[in-house]
Amino acid sequence: AASTGNHLLNRYCATNELHQDVTIAAQEEVVIDLYFSKLTASSLPRSTHLTYVHIYSISKHANTLSELDDKMLLGELQQKINVTTNLLIGGLMVDATRIGGLGRGGEMHIPTICGTRFAVVEQHTNRIVKYFTASAEALQHINIGAGAVELEFISPQTYIHSVGLFTIWGDEHLQAVLKPGESRRIKSIEGERWIAREFAKDAAHYDQEVLTFDATSEQYQIIHLPHS
Repeated sequence: AASTGNHLLNRYCATNELHQDVTIAAQEEVVIDLYFSKLTASSLPRSTHLTYVHIYSISKHANTLSELDDKMLLGELQQKINVTTNLLIGGLMVDATRIGGLGRGGEMHIPTICGTRFAVVEQHTNRIVKYFTASAEALQHINIGAGAVELEFISPQTYIHSVGLFTIWGDEHLQAVLKPGESRRIKSIEGERWIAREFAKDAAHYDQEVLTFDATSEQYQIIHLPHS
C-alpha cells in the first residue's frame, strides 16, 4: 500500500509467459513487522520515554470486570515469555499471551492470522501503549514509540534524472518520486530511515544512492538532496 509500505500479497516472480494474471486478495495468514523506534529517550518527548515493551497476543474471549477476581488486575502482569495473563482493554479483561519483548531499535516478525489482536505493554508500568489488529495485508508494518513527523524533500534542478524516495523496512519501499527541481512533503515517523536513489542511466531501475536520512523528532524537517 502506498501510504503504509505494507505488502498486499506475498511476492510474485514473473515467468516467461506472455500473459500473467496476479490476483490481489485478502490474506488469511499474514506477518506483523514490529519496529521500536531507535531514538533514545532523551531525543523524544517526555510522553514517549519508552525503553522496553512486551508484546501480547489477545484472546477473542473477553470477561467483564465483575466476572474476575481482584487478583487478575493489570498490575499483576507476568513478565515471563509465553505465559498467559490478563489485560484491561476498553473496560474488559481479556486473556493475553506474551510472545516477546523489544528494546529501542528492535524489530520483531510475527506470523499470525488475519483478525488477531495485539497489545504493546510498557515494562515496569504495565501501561498499554499500543493496541492493534492484524489486517488482511500479507506483511504489515507497525511502529512503536515514535510520533508522526512531516518531511519535505527538495531535489536540485541540476539533477538529470528523477530520484526515488525509499523507506527501509527489512527491504526498501518506494514512497515517492521527485523530478529535478521538485519538492515533496511526506508523512513519516521519528527514527524512520530514508534512502534517496537517482534513476539509473536506462531510467528503468534506481541506481546511485544520493542520500541516507534518519527522521528526527522535529515535527517539520527539510531535506535538501545533495547537488550532483
